[in-house]
Amino acid sequence: MIFKRTESVEVVEAGLEDVLRNFRSSVHAWSQAEFTRPRAIVLAQHHRIWRSATAWALGCVLASGSMSIGLYQHQHREQLARIAAQRAAQERQMAAAQAAAQRIEDGKLMAAVDKDVSQEVPSAMEPLAQLMDEGANQ
Repeated sequence: MIFKRTESVEVVEAGLEDVLRNFRSSVHAWSQAEFTRPRAIVLAQHHRIWRSATAWALGCVLASGSMSIGLYQHQHREQLARIAAQRAAQERQMAAAQAAAQRIEDGKLMAAVDKDVSQEVPSAMEPLAQLMDEGANQ
């Protein structure tokens, strides 16, 4: 179906174009008025104050946290060093006690060996021993 352009269609199209042109110009005028009108700029000072206060608070929390962690680690190292020193002292005491016990055992063993090895002068040789003592005295 092909429509022929008639005068009434052309009149309607011309009216529609005028309406659209008027709408377009009014939108442009409104936009231009909105862009050019003076505006009051309100700075939100309370947001800026809260941000800086929050930043300081978080910084303080971070600083105190890092200092407390450092202090805890220092105390922990000192405690480990104290425990190691106590263990070393106990080991030295145990080693000294073992050495003393070993010396006592060695002394007892040497006394037993000396007793077993040494011999008394027989009674038959006693007069000869007395003669030697008298000869040494004269």
